This record gives sequence, C-alpha cells and structure tokens, in this order.
Amino acid sequence: MEINSVNNHNVILATKLKHKKYRIMHKKYLIFGNNIVKMAVDKSQVEMIFATEQLLIDQYIKIKSRYLINQEIMKKILDGSNSNICAIVKIVDQTTFDDGHVIVLDRISDPGNLGTIIRSAKAFGFNNIYLGDECVDLYNSKVLRSIQGANYYLNIKQGSLKSYLDKSNLRLVTTFIDEDSNYTHQSNIKYNILFGNEGSGIDPMIKKYDHQNLKLEIDFESLNVAVASSIIMYKIKMEV
Repeated sequence: MEINSVNNHNVILATKLKHKKYRIMHKKYLIFGNNIVKMAVDKSQVEMIFATEQLLIDQYIKIKSRYLINQEIMKKILDGSNSNICAIVKIVDQTTFDDGHVIVLDRISDPGNLGTIIRSAKAFGFNNIYLGDECVDLYNSKVLRSIQGANYYLNIKQGSLKSYLDKSNLRLVTTFIDEDSNYTHQSNIKYNILFGNEGSGIDPMIKKYDHQNLKLEIDFESLNVAVASSIIMYKIKMEV
C-alpha cells in the first residue's frame, strides 16, 4: 500500500513515537535502518514498516502492514535522519532473566553511554540487564542508534532499582570509586554488577546492601562509565 500524505494516521503515530509519553501510551517504538529492521522482524516484534523503495517493502512479505512512502514523509517521521526504511515495533516486556550475571545500571543518563554498555554486554556474553527507572529511556532514538540491535538478543528489564535489589538473591558487586577493591571472583557465583551515573556515580544508598567493590586501578581519577563498564565486563568474563 502507498501513503502520500504526512497526515495519514499511521504516519502520525510513527511521528509521535519519537516522544517517550507516546511510546509508553502505545507500548510501541520506532526504529530505522534495514539491518535493525531485519533483526526486529526476525524476533517477530515489528508491527508496521515504511519504506521509500518497493524492493525494501518486498523483503518483508510476512509483515501485513507495509507502506511505500516518499522521502518527504520519511523525513517527517525521522526528523531528517537519513534512512529509506523504518518500522513501528512493539515493546515486549521481559519477565525473566537467564541464570547468568546481571548488569545493573543506576541513573545512566547519556544515550550513547547506555548504548555502548548494552553492546558491550552482548559482546562479552552478559545477557541480563536491569535498568533503574531513572536511566535514560531504552527506546530513545539515540539509544537505539547506539545499541545497533543488540537489545534483540538480551534480556532487558527496567524498574525500581531499590525494589530489584531488595528481591534479588544474587551477590552484589559495586563499582564505587570511593571504596577500595575487595572483589574476589568465584566462578560458581552469579552477580549483580552495578554501574552508576556519569557524574555522581552509584547512589550512596546502595552502600547499605551487602556488597563487594570492584575498583579499577588506573592512573587517572576516573573513566567514562561506558569505558569502565566494558573493561570490568571483560575482566569478569576472563575470570570465569
């Protein structure tokens, strides 16, 4: 089917999904780029596809709602981002983690940092991620651009950090920069590995929980949280 108007109701919906309140309202989000769309289709999460080329549309015959649009409409949907295909994807609530470690994130605010942490988790085999509810939205367009589809292969939950830690029976590993390291790896133990905000680090209230601390010994005050988390994930992976 072809759409020729920016006032089409599906185009309006896609445009609204750039805003968090509409993503929450509709439980959907917007992605773009053929590689990312293909990943989402493979995971059966795509509800609607828009493309500026019929050949792209024809790749996804199992998606019923496929629309051929012009460049003007695509630019309207994507705020000028350069792509010839985009899709509306349903938000799938994760209910379970596997039996591995969990990367726990406290108030990560930069979309690029969140994306890098999630990509590193995928690269190093950490399949479970818990986002505290004060982290940047997972479905923010800048986060999704940075993740590059890694989210489709991970178990990601978001909610109250305190509630999660209160209920979790995994050992807690923190990364406080004002505490010495006392972390000792045990291969038969699974951990919550906690990283904090770019500017203020981990919320001090976390200190009340029984924890081991893992501090990188570096010749500098601190590293960017995305860099530090990647190094720590690699370190833990190599100790298995």
